[in-house]
Amino acid sequence: MNTIYQDWVPVVLKKNIKKNNSQSSSCNNNNPISSTKIYNDDNQDPEIIPKTVSLNYGKKMQQARNQLKLTQKDLALKLNITVDIIKKYESGEGIKNSNIITKINRFLNIQNT
Repeated sequence: MNTIYQDWVPVVLKKNIKKNNSQSSSCNNNNPISSTKIYNDDNQDPEIIPKTVSLNYGKKMQQARNQLKLTQKDLALKLNITVDIIKKYESGEGIKNSNIITKINRFLNIQNT
């Protein structure tokens, strides 16, 4: 009986990208959302990068949490989200999710202007 198999080697495609950390002029420090554009070598089509919360928002969140004497774990349990999300939001690396931001703002009484 003959065994049938595929003889193939995986191919990995890599794209050289450059990071452009400039923010648009419409962003201000009070806005909890920031974005980064990454351009290809030919600078024609930028890759879409998810918007993240700003570090300024993360600091406000951390200060409000500390005033209530809550740990990250306690806050995550009360908001029914993971501790990892709290850590990422406080470090400014969390992907912007309006539902989560609304929960956090209401619970910690953070004003966004």
